[in-house]
Amino acid sequence: VVNFYLRNDSSSDRTLHYNKILKIAASLCCLSTALQVHRFSSTSFSYFYNYLEYSEFFCNQLELFFIGTLIATAVSVWFKSVIASIFCILGSLVFLTEALAQTVYPPEVTALFAIVSHSIRFILPIYIVVLHSTKGLEPLNCLSIAIACTFCGHGLQALFEAPPFLDYLLAFFHDINIPIEQRSGIRLLHVIGVIDIVVAC
Repeated sequence: VVNFYLRNDSSSDRTLHYNKILKIAASLCCLSTALQVHRFSSTSFSYFYNYLEYSEFFCNQLELFFIGTLIATAVSVWFKSVIASIFCILGSLVFLTEALAQTVYPPEVTALFAIVSHSIRFILPIYIVVLHSTKGLEPLNCLSIAIACTFCGHGLQALFEAPPFLDYLLAFFHDINIPIEQRSGIRLLHVIGVIDIVVAC
């Protein structure tokens, strides 16, 4: 939505307003992911520990690095400095590492779309660095592609009935006391997938 309005109204006041929204989104994404890693671990931990057989100590330190970097990135998106830019780039690399880990672990067909569905996460911090360096409204093609890829990736995962997506859906209806059968959940997942791909286009 932000991307759409920036394309149609590039006045300086409105641009500054939407840039703040982008920064808020980036900060919330970083903080929520850091909290998720802290509470539930990360796919990178599972990949390095179970698949590559790295030590548990190394994997724990890697997760601590992820958490610290993401918190630093959440703060850094609000500042224009070399150090802030470095942390934003490191934050993007953390998101990219996690996306790559989800692409290869666990080995399943729907996992191949993980890196596509995570596009906005690892593109947005770098986009904000570019935003700061250009001191204005730079071309939005990169952000548009990242948003489209995110919706498309999620849509494909839904259409291919990704197990985590189906579990989330069934758990959601169970939590609101509307139990549905797995077959109905799969049909609803297909509808959601089509909607996501339409939005991506």
